[in-house]
Order: sequence, then C-alpha cells, then structure tokens
Amino acid sequence: MFAQLVFLAAISAAGAGDGYDALLAEAVRARGDGRLEESLDFLRRAHAIQPSPGLRNNIARVLEELGRWSEAVEQYRAVAADPTADPQLREKDDQRIAELAPKLLYAWVNVELSPPDALVFLDGARVEARTRDARTEPGRRMIEASFLEKRELVLFGIDAPAGRRTTVQRVLSTREANEATIELGTSGTAVRSLTIDRYRLRAPLETISTIRLPAGRYTFDAELDETRTVSRSIELAPGARFELGAILTELAPAREEKVSWWPYAVGAGGAVFAAAGGGLLALAENNRSEIRDAARENGVITGITLARASELESSAKTQSTAGVVLMSAGTAALAGALVGWILQ
Repeated sequence: MFAQLVFLAAISAAGAGDGYDALLAEAVRARGDGRLEESLDFLRRAHAIQPSPGLRNNIARVLEELGRWSEAVEQYRAVAADPTADPQLREKDDQRIAELAPKLLYAWVNVELSPPDALVFLDGARVEARTRDARTEPGRRMIEASFLEKRELVLFGIDAPAGRRTTVQRVLSTREANEATIELGTSGTAVRSLTIDRYRLRAPLETISTIRLPAGRYTFDAELDETRTVSRSIELAPGARFELGAILTELAPAREEKVSWWPYAVGAGGAVFAAAGGGLLALAENNRSEIRDAARENGVITGITLARASELESSAKTQSTAGVVLMSAGTAALAGALVGWILQ
C-alpha cells in the first residue's frame, strides 16, 4: 500500500525542499505505528506543497483504511480523471471506486463495548459486543447494551453517516455524568414491552432492574397487555432517578376509562336548539315584514284584512318568545359542551 509513498519519499521532486521530504518521512513513520490520522495529516500537507497523482492516491488509501470511504472515493476519482497520472494507477483507482461503491450506500459501525459478553443490539439488530463494520441504515441509530452481572441496560444514540465507519467504544459499567436512571423494580415483570422514543427494547425486561440513558426528554410507551398501553413523556435531568412502576400505577387506570360522550351529546342538542330558535326568530320577522309591507291609508291596513294582520302579529310574538328561549338554551348547551371537551 505504501510502497509508492516510500518511493516518493526517497526521490522527492526537485525543488520540493526538505519540508516536503520531512512530511513524507513522518507520514511513513506514523503509518507504520498505526497512527493513521497523523499520517493522513502529513500526506495532505505534503500534497499542498507539491500535488501529484501518486500522493493523492496514498491519501485515498489512508482514508479507505480509516473507514472514510466517501472521502476516499473522491480522491480516487480525482486520480482516475487526471490525464497526467500513470495509466495503470488510473485503472487501479477506477477498480477501487467500483469496489467501494456498495460501502457508500450504508452506515458502518464498529462496536467495542466492555464487558465482551454484553447483550448488544444496534438499532434492534443483535450484534456482538466486539463487532467490526456492522451494516445499518444511515442516520441516528440506537445502541442497546445490557449485562446480567448488574442487571443494567444502557441505551444511547449515535450518528452514523453513510459511506463512513463509526466506532463506538464504551465500558458499560462506568456511569457517565450526563446519565439518568430508570428503575424498573417489580414493574418490569408486569410490562410486556417498553418503547423509549419509538425504540422498543429488545432485552428481556425480567432480566433488567435499571436502565441508564443520557439526560433529556423522552416518551415512554409501556405495553401492559394486548389492549392497554401506558404512555408518558418526561424530562430526565443528569443524575435523576425515574421510578417506572410509580408512573405505571398512576397512569394505568386512566387508560382503562371509557371516553365520556356527554359533551358530544350536549353539544349536538345545543346546536339543534340554537338552530330551531334561529328558525323561529326568522319566521317571526317574516310575519312582521308582511304586516309592514301592507299598504296603509290614514293608519288603516288596506293590503290585508285586520284579522290576518292580528293573526300574523300574534304568531310573530309567539315565535319570537319561543325562538329566544331556544336560542338561549342552545347557546348555554354549547358552552357547557365546550367546557366538557376542554376538561376531557
């Protein structure tokens, strides 16, 4: 891999200067010691002094070994498109691009957890506590790790970008400063499954006494049986201890209560009353309009008979009274229903 780099170090380009040679030498030394990040830094600094396809190819190879495949492919593409590069080197880099293409579609996670016998899940998929390049979808992923010795489960999220290796290193028995704790106690045996922020725990709850997770706001959904699910959102501060059993005891009865329908019935009745009252008031107004529209001479109604006018006036008064009563009752019922909906 580094044969070409050693060659470049031995025959540095004329005029490049001692600084260039020293950077190449440091890059070779760091690579030999396994210090890949330092080797990459030295190579990039040397390339800034005097760019070359060969040096860029070595940068790509170090990036590839670091698990930064998207960046490596960018460098390989630059070499493959460089007309000044050796044809054989361009052909090899084209081949590396094709071989790395599948790596760019997924995220890859190195899991390095202690103890090595921990039960570990990567976003719900079982992996070993020491796993190299476990494939997963890119984005925010969940790590769930439990160990029977302490009956503890540790849950935390990681950012896993596509085309890159993400390494997770942690000693599970070491409690971090920003962690909060959920105590299951005896409630774990009464809960069929527990979901935290839409992630369902895979470890058997009967084997877990406590759950540790970073401080923050979470939504817990506990499935009690086939028909009952208790849900609660809570803010967990660093060092806080959360008793799951107390929350389940507090909220479980509320889930069993039937929905109260009286606000809907009262609201519907109020709407009917108000509509009927409005209709009666409209009829009363129509009757009075018929009287007003009748022709008058010297205060005497001439367009309709006196009996008809008296009948219309009496009917209007009755309709007005009934309309006001119904409108008032309907409005009161709607207000009561609104209060009921708010309280419910």
